[in-house]
Formats: sequence, structure tokens, C-alpha cells
Amino acid sequence: MSSMSFSLVIALVMGAPPVESIIIGLASPTTGVRFAADALADQLGAQVRLAGGLPPRPGELRVGLQGDPLLTARGHHDLGDEGFAWESDGRGGELMADSEAGLMYGLLDLAERLRDTGALPGSYDSSPIVGLRGDVIDLPMYLGCDLYDGRWRWTREAEADPELWFHSHDYWVARFRLLAQRRINAILIGHPHPFPAFIEYPDAPEAAYFPPEVVDRNAATLDWLIAEGREYGISLYFLTWNEWVPRDWAQAYGVPQEGPGTPESAALNRASYAGLFSRFPGLGGLVTMAGESPPGCVEFVRENVVEPLARLEHPPHLIFWTWCCYPEDVNVVLEGYPGRTSVMHYLQYEQLFLPTIDPRVGRMSRACGNRPVVVLGGPGTATAMLYWGSPATIRGAMEAIPEQRVGGVFFQGLDSWAWVSDKWIGWEALSRYHWDPRRDEAAEEAHWHHRIGQVLGNPATGPPLLAAYEAASDIPMRMLYLTHSQSDVFRPQYGLPLIYYLGMPTLSTYVFENHESIDDQGRLSPRLGLTWPNPDWGIEVVPVVEFVGASIQGSPTEGVTPLDIAAALEADADTIQSAVAELRPLGVHSSWTAERYETQLKLLTLNAELGRHYAAKVRAAVGWERWRRGVAQPSECLEPLAESVDAFRRYAGVMVDLYPQTFGARINVLTKSLPWSHLDLWQNYVYLPEYRFLEFADRYARELELIRAAMEEGRAELPFALDLVAPLEGDVIAQLGPAGLSQGLTLQSFGEDAEARVEESGVWCRLRRTHADFYFPIVSDAESLALERGVTYELILRYAVLRRGAEAPLRLSFGARTTEGGWRKDVGARYFEPAEGGTGEIRTQFTPQEHDDYYVYLSMNGDGDLLIKELALIHGR
Repeated sequence: MSSMSFSLVIALVMGAPPVESIIIGLASPTTGVRFAADALADQLGAQVRLAGGLPPRPGELRVGLQGDPLLTARGHHDLGDEGFAWESDGRGGELMADSEAGLMYGLLDLAERLRDTGALPGSYDSSPIVGLRGDVIDLPMYLGCDLYDGRWRWTREAEADPELWFHSHDYWVARFRLLAQRRINAILIGHPHPFPAFIEYPDAPEAAYFPPEVVDRNAATLDWLIAEGREYGISLYFLTWNEWVPRDWAQAYGVPQEGPGTPESAALNRASYAGLFSRFPGLGGLVTMAGESPPGCVEFVRENVVEPLARLEHPPHLIFWTWCCYPEDVNVVLEGYPGRTSVMHYLQYEQLFLPTIDPRVGRMSRACGNRPVVVLGGPGTATAMLYWGSPATIRGAMEAIPEQRVGGVFFQGLDSWAWVSDKWIGWEALSRYHWDPRRDEAAEEAHWHHRIGQVLGNPATGPPLLAAYEAASDIPMRMLYLTHSQSDVFRPQYGLPLIYYLGMPTLSTYVFENHESIDDQGRLSPRLGLTWPNPDWGIEVVPVVEFVGASIQGSPTEGVTPLDIAAALEADADTIQSAVAELRPLGVHSSWTAERYETQLKLLTLNAELGRHYAAKVRAAVGWERWRRGVAQPSECLEPLAESVDAFRRYAGVMVDLYPQTFGARINVLTKSLPWSHLDLWQNYVYLPEYRFLEFADRYARELELIRAAMEEGRAELPFALDLVAPLEGDVIAQLGPAGLSQGLTLQSFGEDAEARVEESGVWCRLRRTHADFYFPIVSDAESLALERGVTYELILRYAVLRRGAEAPLRLSFGARTTEGGWRKDVGARYFEPAEGGTGEIRTQFTPQEHDDYYVYLSMNGDGDLLIKELALIHGR
């Protein structure tokens, strides 16, 4: 609104007599201004009413757009779209802005300052450091999309329900008000292909997903959301993936939903993008990418997304996510677009581990001609189920905005697991610092002490709880220093076998997850994710193996060592433990319910126990490596490893208390001797539909015993993740014994280059081939040794690698396969690559389900000699 008739006047009589009313002089103020005025009125005990033409009176608080004749100040500030200025006269004063959004934010800011100090502040002005401040949600509709392990599938039963929360005006009004208080002015709604939810396809009826009446209802809701959001200064954006098509359309044309790459699918996408943004011209914008199917589909995006939008009367704000792209691709996509453009980059990929913004953000801006960058990120998957809420970390990240040319922030993760993990202080810190992080550090600590006391209704909770919040938030971030991955599949809070502490990259040695090479311009190749390798974060983290080697040689170690990380985690845990002890008796004087208060203490304790577990396991890893090099006794590893097991069991107990249900989880099951490559790690994540923390506590206790036994035997071999599964109780039904292979197990030989024979020490196997060849020296007979559906079996193998070829180093696998279903139906398959001279025990468990002709197998691939010492197949009871 730009007319003087929309001026806002609030008359507040300060002091004595008390304030009686807030007078709004706008002819039709936005709902957001009304809401903010009510918030201030609640603080003052005043009434709010509309009035026009009232003359100014002493002690009033006058509010209006700059240039309003009711304001005594003229041309006071260049405040921008959302900024405001406050001029105090000692009793009342004037609040001015260039927009009603600025008035809303100014009123909310005055209300908060009044809440915190009990008085209106002296004169000041304020503008946001970043123009786009967004929240992120998924569209709560399945729409036939199974991307990312069925991320949208959970909405399948309710997506067409008129009672779905998405249609609730009451829900959205409350959310818009909350977002206004959080200084958020955009909502990013994510779905690979949201179009069938809101538009019809008269020329492509196969693309329809809902009946017309459901589409109409969805469209009406979106119309209302756009209009109501605007009342609070909030715009709606959609986030899409490319290339996607609707499920039924894909089936009708016989093409995949992801990346069909046909002229017909391109035409459908053009119609989808143009249709959505022409039907809803009030949408704020679009975030889209040239990925992930196929990665780097730049020309597709230019021709089928950008060009249709460019022809609209009001082209939306176009934010091109640089995922799977190089800078020149960005310019191809955005060059000549008539609307506003930005590029998007991760804040810190899928995790959060330092109080800053990824240096690659500024690099991308410069490489794209200084285009503004919108960052996306927040507490990543390494914080899932834990407590996270660090004002210091959020402030540090926001302070990096100018240096990295950030034009917008979509901060996500603070609402994850919110029914248990209450991250209220994280939200308040975000609202404070993505508006303006430039504040005095000592004053900020005092602010948070005071604010915690206000929220909990007990000033004594402020110092200990802030210390606990920061220490608890530090733990998952600091764990990422030593065992580093920036992918969302990595969740170290589910626990890691000891070998990962020696085999994973650190923050300093990490490059990326799934690249194949670095090209001549220093970029990740092929285009499968980020553009450049992991940058220099200003911290050198020394890996365990390198640290031990240097310490044995007496060489100085520069950087953060594993023992530094362990000590810091233990200090964090001590801080939390001390704070919880101080906070516990204060709960009776808190305004929180006893349940909410106790849950917060349990969450903090959860992080503390995880920190103790991880710290002890770091010390165990150092002890193991020192023992392997012959300079330490087994106790240097086994004692801290036992401490880590005890801590994980305590941690699991708290976790199950907070989250009694089971959850799906990805764990890494890499079976290969060190060293590991990034692709070794990336390709060995598996999904567990039901992860149980107490079960994994038992697995880590088993790991302790396996390592103890290996050290007693002098074997420097660490167990792998699947070796920690509890042994199956049952009967041996086939084995390699003194008499050779029992009935049902068969040796196979195919000439001198693929040969197996029984010797006194076991079965000797030789393969002289390449990695293109596979040899199965031992298989079972599916008829004489039938494997029953629904029965669990365990296959145990003890082996020694006698030789491993240089050109095609030997690779091994074993499990159960079906002739009818082929290798894609393998169950219990384990792949491993022991070093030459390596010995050990590998076991796997499996349960045949779909076929009756399963047989067990041992497979060799490449070039090498293998001795099978023991082999046993167990039928579970």
C-alpha cells in the first residue's frame, strides 16, 4: 500500500495517566499490522481501535508510513521494504516505515523490547540483513511420488481429505502469526511435481491425479494461502525437482516418472509450470534445479521451465538451485529471464558443524557474475532425535551473510522431532539473528539468560540452561569433525563400529560423497551434487591413524587431534550433567509443565551420554591404533571401549524413554579392509525399517568382545557392522568339517584360472581373472539343501586371503541367491575386500521370502587366492 490514506496512528498515553488506547489510522490495515498492534497493546494494557484525523497529542506513539502528515519526522530514513525507525520522545514517539510489512515488524519489535525490559526503548532504526527469510515444509500430498524412500508417501491416506490440516484456516492463521514473530517472510513448499494437486490437464487427462472437485478444493486453499500470507508479508514458493511426470501419465506412455526425457514429457512439464504460475500469479516464486533425474538436465530446465515462466505477464522470482550444475550452467538457465533471479546453494550441505556459511556460497556467487545466493540448510540429520538449539551457532552463521553474498536464508530443521525435541530457543535465535546478528556478545549472553528465565518462569534457570543448550548442540557438530560426512544418510547418533573412527574422513580430509574425479578446473566430476570439493573451513582435523603415527615418531601435530575432540566432548557432557543437576530442583518453580520440563532435561542428558560414548570410542580408536603399531597394551583400547559401551547403553535407555516407537534408519555396512575411499562408504548404506537402540547397544557390547578376542589372538582385525549382529541360535545343517564339505555343499572348478580343492587346512580357491569375471567356488544345492521361506539362516565363513592380485584385487561376497529371481533378489549378501594376509570371520543372516530355489554361495571376483578355513550354515530355531 502506498497511499497516505493508509497511514497508521497509534496513540499511547505513556506514564500517568496509563495508556488507554492504540489508535490505527489506516483505512484498511493488513491483518499483520492489526496482529502486531494487538501484541503491543497486550504489553501496554491498551485498547486498539480505528480512527481517522485525530490530532497528535503529547505522549502518543504515532505510527505511519514515511511522509505521513501525522509524523513529525520527514524523509527520515531509507528503510527498504521491511525496515523501520523508532523515534522516542521520552513518553511516546514515532514508528515509521516504507511498507506495512515494516510497520508490522516495528510493532512486533517494540512489543518484544517492552516485554524484555518493561519499557519502550530509546530511538533506533532496524532493517533485516537479508531480504528473504524462509521456512521449509513438504507439500502434504503423496501425488504418486516415491522419491527419497517414500518421503511423501506417508500422506497417501489423507491427501484428498477435506479435513487435512493443509486446508485448515485456523492452523494457517496461527502459523502465519508465528512466522511473522519469527521475522519469516517466505514459505518454501517442496514436492518433485506438485502440479496435479492444483491444476487440471484438459489436454492430458492421464496427468490428472485427483478428481476435479479435489483439485478445485486444493486450488481454493492455495488462493486463500497466497492472500492470507500476503497480509503478514509472507510469500509462498514451490520447490520442484526435474524431470518428473505424474504416475498415471508415466504408465500411460510407458516411461519412468523420473527423467523420462521424451518430447511428450517435456511438453507436459511446460504446461505444468506455465499452468501453475498463470493460475496463481500471486505465488512468490519457484526454486528448481537441473536434477536429480537426470543430473545436469540444464537444457531441459531452460526450455521447459524457465522459458514458459518468462512468457508470463508477471514472471515469478526464479531461484535456480545449483545442485548437479556448474556456474556456466546457471547462466544458461537464468540469462535473459525477465523476472527476479537468484541461485541457491546449501548452507553446509546436509549437516551443520560450524557456526558459519559454506565458503562455496560466495564462490558460486562470484562465479555466476555476483548473483545473489539463497542458502538452504540447518541442523542436519546428525541431530535427528537429539536436542539442538544453539544461539551462538545461528548467530555465527548469520554473521557470514555479507561476506558470502547471501540474499536469502531458508533455515530448516528446527521443527524436526518437535513433539519431543523442543527447540524454542533455536527459533528465537533465528528470528533475532537472520534479522540482524550484529550485536554485542556479552549483551547477548545476558539477553538469553533473561529470556530463558522469562520463558520458563524462573530467572535461576537462565545461566545453567543456556550453558546446557550450547554444550548439547555442540556435541553432534563436534562429532562431525572426526567422522565426517555431509550427506543426509549419515547419522552418527545411531552409533558407529570402531573401524569407522579410523576409516572415515575428517572435516579436513573429506571431499564429497559420490564424485569420480576432480576436473581440470577443480570441480567435482561428474555433476552429481555440489560443484566444488569440500573447502578449507579454517580447522585442520587430524585423523586417528595420522595422529598416532606422528605421536609415535615424536613429530608435532598441528590442528585438532582426536584426543582434543574427545576432551571437548567430555567437557560438554560435564557441562550438561552439572547444569541438569542444578536445573532439576528448579522445576517446581517453573511455569512449564512438569512433563515438558523433565523432557527437556532428558533430551540434554541424551546428548551428554552420546558425547561420552563418542569420546570414549575415540580414545579406544587411538588405543587400538597404538596397539596395532606395537606401542600399547590392549587395555589402552579395551578400557575406553568398555566405557563407550556403557555410555551407549545409558544413551539408548534415555532414547527409548523419549521415543518408545521404532524408526527407520540408514546404517553403513561396508566390509572392506582399510583404507576406504569415499565411494566405498557411499555405496554401502542400507535401510533398516526398524532401528532399535537397545539392540545396537547389544551389538556394541558384542563388538567389545570380538575385539578383545582378536587382541588376545594377536589379530589386528576390527569387526565390521554386520559382524556385530547377535549370533543365530539354531542347528548346523551344512558345514566344512574334517571330512570336507557336508552333503548339499558343492565345489566348482573351471580350469586352472578358476579352481577350488579341499586341503587339510580347508578349501583352497584360486581365481585368475578380471573384475568383469565372477567365480562361485562353493554353492549349495537348492534341492538337497532346501532353504525354507520364512526361516532365518546364518552363514558363517572364516577365511584367509593368501594372495591379492595387483591389477584386479580380489573381491569376495557371499549370501543366498535364487535362480528364478536372479541376483537382484539376493538375500543376506555381504561384499568384502580383505587385504592380502587378512584373516577373519564373516557372517550373514537372511530369510528367504519370495522364492523356493534359494541356494547359498561364495563368490570371488578379480584375481587372488583364498583359503576357506570354516564354513557353517545354521537353521534358526
